[in-house]
Amino acid sequence: MPLAFKFDEMLEEIRYFRQSACKDFLAGDADGILAQLDKNLQSIRDSQMTQPQPWQIARERPVKTRLSKGEYEPEGKCGGHHLYAEFSSIWSILPEPRSKKVPSPRTFTVTGLCSMRTEFFEAEDVYTSERRSLGSWRMEIGLPDNPTEKHPGCFFHAQILGDDGRTDPPFPHSLSVPRLPSIAITPTAVMEFVLGELFQKEWGNPALHARPELRSWGGIQKRRLKTLLNWQLEETQKASGSPWVSLKAACPKETLFVD
Repeated sequence: MPLAFKFDEMLEEIRYFRQSACKDFLAGDADGILAQLDKNLQSIRDSQMTQPQPWQIARERPVKTRLSKGEYEPEGKCGGHHLYAEFSSIWSILPEPRSKKVPSPRTFTVTGLCSMRTEFFEAEDVYTSERRSLGSWRMEIGLPDNPTEKHPGCFFHAQILGDDGRTDPPFPHSLSVPRLPSIAITPTAVMEFVLGELFQKEWGNPALHARPELRSWGGIQKRRLKTLLNWQLEETQKASGSPWVSLKAACPKETLFVD
């Protein structure tokens, strides 16, 4: 079952996040990479493609946060690591078919691979090659490659999964569990979640969230979260036995976020 999103809403989400985060919380060419993510989504919308297209932040050119010097602990404490995060993503998407009534696609569907990867690195500088990976995890939408198959975990989930070829614990690539339920879905929503973790005080600053771009960002996220949480509640209430089993098996309708 594919899942649909609105082009305009996703483009607004990227732009508001750029305005909110790039100057003070992201590093390097993060603004340029996010601008390219915006441009690529527009190109897919405007193309005549009838096959799914990759929409991605490449692993070779990730978005980076600035360094968190122990700021991942709550106010009054300082963590023992200096670290930053790198983000990459890949979504396979397809614009809705064009027609006389729809000359320009308003929505796109996620049709297969849908993953947002975050990796934490310990370092004294974001730009140094002297760094140590502290771990990685992925937020994913559980769309099976074969539409006749059932997703094995929650439809929206996170995995702590090692890279291809990794065989040593913890979490070798061959171990696909646990698939943890998730509510951060889009690439920029995952980035915001991580900023809130790495910069506990700064990202939670009320003055920051009073800015127009973050208020607009918040409006998009509130609508999506309300829809998602209502859907999860409805699915768990249907359960005759374990609500967890019911939610794990649930698959939303394609138009969940575009109705």
